[in-house]
Amino acid sequence: MRTSIAIAILTLLSFFLGFIRDASIAAFFGGSWASDILFLALVIPVFLENVLGIALRDSLIPYLQYCRAKGYDNFSDEVARFGKIILLTGIVLLVPLVLFPSVWLGLLAPGWEKEIQSQAETAFIVGTLFIPVLMWSYYQTGTLNVKGYLVFPVWRSVFFNIGAIIAIVFWPDNTKNIIIGMLVGQAIHLLWMQWLMSAPDIMDRPKLKVSDSAGFMTSFMPLLIATSALQINVIAERFFASWLDEGSVSFLSYAYRLTTVPLVLFSFSILTVFYPRLVSKYIENDHTEFNRITLNLFKLCLYLMIPATLFFIYFSVPIIDLFFGRGEFDEDAIKQTSLILSAYSLGLVFLVIGLLGGRILLALGKTKIVMFSSLVTMIITVLLDAVFVSPLGAAGLALAMSIGSVFQAVVLWKVILTSINEKPPYATFFRIAFSTMIVALLFNYWDWFSVIGMLAGGILILLIFNVLLCLTGEKDLRSFILLFR
Repeated sequence: MRTSIAIAILTLLSFFLGFIRDASIAAFFGGSWASDILFLALVIPVFLENVLGIALRDSLIPYLQYCRAKGYDNFSDEVARFGKIILLTGIVLLVPLVLFPSVWLGLLAPGWEKEIQSQAETAFIVGTLFIPVLMWSYYQTGTLNVKGYLVFPVWRSVFFNIGAIIAIVFWPDNTKNIIIGMLVGQAIHLLWMQWLMSAPDIMDRPKLKVSDSAGFMTSFMPLLIATSALQINVIAERFFASWLDEGSVSFLSYAYRLTTVPLVLFSFSILTVFYPRLVSKYIENDHTEFNRITLNLFKLCLYLMIPATLFFIYFSVPIIDLFFGRGEFDEDAIKQTSLILSAYSLGLVFLVIGLLGGRILLALGKTKIVMFSSLVTMIITVLLDAVFVSPLGAAGLALAMSIGSVFQAVVLWKVILTSINEKPPYATFFRIAFSTMIVALLFNYWDWFSVIGMLAGGILILLIFNVLLCLTGEKDLRSFILLFR
């Protein structure tokens, strides 16, 4: 419980600093080519971070825990071997990006004029330096999680944002300087984590006997493909947005940043703690506890994310105004970004359910299901991007991602419930639908949109929604408490 609280606090701190960073960028650059260049320069590093980094971390955890359970005697050798592979892979990926920036920018933003693409080359090259740094950081995170260090890796985003803020304050004239500040923050955290890598394990572990990297690759490759498919959706958005008006890439980035706040909070404060426990319960054949945690996490997603969705939709304009409405970020930018935020929010609960479902299926060893569902979701989303971009603009691209997330969430949880021999909680679905409808009707009459009004509205949405669930007989609302017993 204390670990989860510590991670949640650090995650909140990171997001607070992240909002200061993004609000500063919005104030200095607004929705301009400069801000578009900054966000596009980070597209490939973020893509590879989410593809290779997260796939590596989430595959390394069960593999090393499996090694621990089986009693292998070369645990340290395995960790060192993977480290060499990860570092080499990062360098190999970096070289072609640094050598041919104009080619990559032409592929990422074909709708931009050549002059804008040329201006973006330096920032793009600096941004690519993140690739080996981020890959090594996620390798460290996976290894340290297995060793029992859950809190220290979360400091990564804190250092990242502090570096960016310092650069914005002292050298705001060039987007390249902001990326350099981010890199310096990451490098400091990486060195700290490397020192921890050499520390003794917090958790007792047996000696290891043999190496079985095939077991790692069995889960890593399908997860790699799955995360690639998901991140291609983001790249496709930027690709189509390059044909839209100046600032469209920035508006998508600002809105997506806000939408992912609940998702990342859930991931860091809940999944970071309970995913290793899920894997352990499955390895120990404790299926009763595994099923209990799985269902409780699923319902917890619904209890928390549906109120978050309603909050973002009803308060989209004042939220954007609060965080970004200053300096060069004018009324038109606020209006466009708030519309995109509402479109992204429609898929929020399904994004979180899909994230949770993917981790559970990974624990169950059903990585191919995650892979194929992600590929189909990618195809659906990109096709919808092409259909929606002309009539709906940037908001249509956000709506396409939301619709795609619905498909994946339904498929993953259908497989999960079948695998653990559980029926869908239809009664819970009915209560949630009823409570959502009542809250939506009540807040049609809400007209208090100041900062205090937003805070009050958010708290009331959460309270009214969950009180209605209790009144309609949702006894499993206690699941949140039971998770931490």
